[in-house]
Amino acid sequence: MPLPMVHLSVGKKLIDMGFEISNLPQFYLGLISPDAIHMRQNSNRLGKNETHLIPERKKWIDVNEEEYCRFIIDFIKANSDNIDIDFLWGYGIHILTDMYWTKHIYLKFRDDYKKDTASI
Repeated sequence: MPLPMVHLSVGKKLIDMGFEISNLPQFYLGLISPDAIHMRQNSNRLGKNETHLIPERKKWIDVNEEEYCRFIIDFIKANSDNIDIDFLWGYGIHILTDMYWTKHIYLKFRDDYKKDTASI
């Protein structure tokens, strides 16, 4: 998964492109919050899946990107009365960044690495 600075830079890039945020600290907190699970003692993959809202028994590779984007938007709408909307946007963008990173950057890197080492 991408490091916190990647999540923060994605958020900054979105703001630079015109994404409107009224509570910047909450937005940036949301961008890094799903990974706070790593600070818990004895955290595991199940806990991370919960904080990243991954359906039970699934991996990122199994999640349909379009359906998941709609799910995140619905999640934000459903929770916006209880939690700061800018925090929720940051949280959702963190999760979508992880999915994109895994499917389009990490897996490509892993496959390229396997091909490269196979020729040695």
